[in-house]
Amino acid sequence: MKSEKGSYMPDGRTHLVAGTVCGAVCSLAIQHQLHENKQLDPGHLALSTGTSAAVSRLPDILEPAVHPNHRAFFHSFAFGALLGFGAVKAWKKIKEKRAERNALGIEQISWEEILLGFAFIAIVVILLHLLMDGFTKKGLPLI
Repeated sequence: MKSEKGSYMPDGRTHLVAGTVCGAVCSLAIQHQLHENKQLDPGHLALSTGTSAAVSRLPDILEPAVHPNHRAFFHSFAFGALLGFGAVKAWKKIKEKRAERNALGIEQISWEEILLGFAFIAIVVILLHLLMDGFTKKGLPLI
């Protein structure tokens, strides 16, 4: 969608589509990490895509665009940095849990791994939202 100044401004549909695609890609990366290329779980892919669709507009739900300067903490670099830290921690924990399972000879994925995967996907999708908004004329505030 074009803003009044002529620059591209992502709308809800754009965030939804980009977030859903991002969630699907993240799901494939997580499944690759958890299953070591042994299997693709279409249920995980479907749930991941649904999760990503649900959170793709979360910053705009928390801070609706009721005026041109609506972007505050949930649209800030500080929030993005916190989310980035969380994404790295979640990814490391997923890898750690897989290593523990392999060491014990367990193939069944734990609920903790599943929840970490969905948290990772949600965080990355919200980071994508912030990235897209960051390239608009208004950009993102520091805090």
